[in-house]
Amino acid sequence: MESLCPFDRSLVTSNAIPEDEDVNRIQRVCAELSQDLSRMNAQIERLRASLDAITQTRDALHSRFSSLKSITSPLRKFPVEVLQLIFINCLEQFSTISTTESPLVLTQICSRWRSIAIDTPELWTAIHINIPQAYAFEPYSSKCNSIREGVQKFLMRSGHLPLSISLYSSNNNTNQEDISEVTRTLEILEPYHKRWKHLYLQIPLRCMVVVEHLRGEDLPILETTLICCSQVLGADIQNVTEHSVPFFENAPCLRQLSLGAWYGATIFKPTGAATWERITHLIVGTGCWRLHLRDIIDMLVMCFNLEECTITVPSNDFSTSDAIPLPKLRRMNLDGQYNESSAQLLDLLILPELRELTVIDVMRDHNSPLIQSIENLLRRSSCPLTRFRLRSGVSPNASPSPESMSALFKSMLDLNELILSDGPLMTEGLLSAFTVVSPISEVLCPKLTRIEFEDDFAFPEDALLSFLTARLSPPTLSGVAPLSQVSIKHARPFISSRFSELGESKQLVTSWSFKYRRQGSQGSGSCKPSSRELEGAAFG
Repeated sequence: MESLCPFDRSLVTSNAIPEDEDVNRIQRVCAELSQDLSRMNAQIERLRASLDAITQTRDALHSRFSSLKSITSPLRKFPVEVLQLIFINCLEQFSTISTTESPLVLTQICSRWRSIAIDTPELWTAIHINIPQAYAFEPYSSKCNSIREGVQKFLMRSGHLPLSISLYSSNNNTNQEDISEVTRTLEILEPYHKRWKHLYLQIPLRCMVVVEHLRGEDLPILETTLICCSQVLGADIQNVTEHSVPFFENAPCLRQLSLGAWYGATIFKPTGAATWERITHLIVGTGCWRLHLRDIIDMLVMCFNLEECTITVPSNDFSTSDAIPLPKLRRMNLDGQYNESSAQLLDLLILPELRELTVIDVMRDHNSPLIQSIENLLRRSSCPLTRFRLRSGVSPNASPSPESMSALFKSMLDLNELILSDGPLMTEGLLSAFTVVSPISEVLCPKLTRIEFEDDFAFPEDALLSFLTARLSPPTLSGVAPLSQVSIKHARPFISSRFSELGESKQLVTSWSFKYRRQGSQGSGSCKPSSRELEGAAFG
């Protein structure tokens, strides 16, 4: 091969016109280079073909190796009963009709696993069915038919075991095609009503016509029911209310009842005292149509065995009522929808076993009755409250006085956890009151170990530092428990550096949210329900 540049080198770096002799030389060089490139490409193709052959041989060997190796796998020695237990523990509380999740994914591993999974009815007893809206899929009817085929497989494979069913649709009664598909799905589930154990229905109200003929005796093992129906427009509501009945009325095993938004509580509210007497867990949701405070009171009066409840308190007047003793209630969540209605209900309750209380409401001015009502409840009930959460949309000029807040917390001698949110509830006066660590009679919440509040600049930095110093390391013989966890939301930037002066471990989550957890302390542990029990699903 001639030199790579047997011509004027300046032609490479300029736009000069080459001489004929240079053109001939360049063409000869390009021809030689083309031949070299062809040889190289041919060699690459030979090597690639060789590599492909080697790879193919390797893959065949690996496939044979894996096949033979699997014969010696310990999984082959697992008895069917052990695999069944493993499969069952792979399940969520409610399975979905998805080939990427259990139990359907277990049927795609190998023939043995498929056979075991299909023959294990416990894998198919809990299902969450989400009916999409019509605009979400094309073709829509084909998608819904596929969902119903999956539902039928679950029902067929579940044997005769109790069923946990969640049926959900976000339709608000405006799309007839959506309503028809939900109704057809509920019609598939209805023949299995004697096996319903946990039933979650979050569907358009019109679809409930499928179950309106059922009565308590038709639901012999039903323990948990959630009814949440979307709103109905126009005159349709009159037709629904005239024909709808609480189909679970007098169900002998019903213990947990959730009446959700819009029409759950008003249309499907049980009327018989026997049903209410059996209820241990109760949820009355937000936005219930035509629901009055008197209706809530009438429910609670009959719930003598109630243990946990979440209630959205409607904002309307009611006549005076006798006290409502709930001797077994341990956990209560009240949502006054920021209309000061919680105080009205709190004034009626006697809860001697109350352990956890959450109140969500508004305080419009310094004279709001909410704080006094909570204090009166605790003193009247003499309950061993261990967790208290107050979420109140309050403006700085409407904050309750430090004296009223101190009086409230003096009644919480057994409190372990305190959460104050949505407003300047932690003021300088209250922070100073919490700083006191002796004498024990003057200490607020002496057993407090976890606290969370917001930094709304309602107290000076020194007051906060004094509080942290006093309650993180109280005197040994003071009888005051040291704080193990502190969370201050929207904390001012100084806090992390100032807090380091205490010599304690700290964790800075963001520049505006400060958290502290003492070393060695432990934290508390879609439309698809997270639990088959209302306790896990609603109270968390």
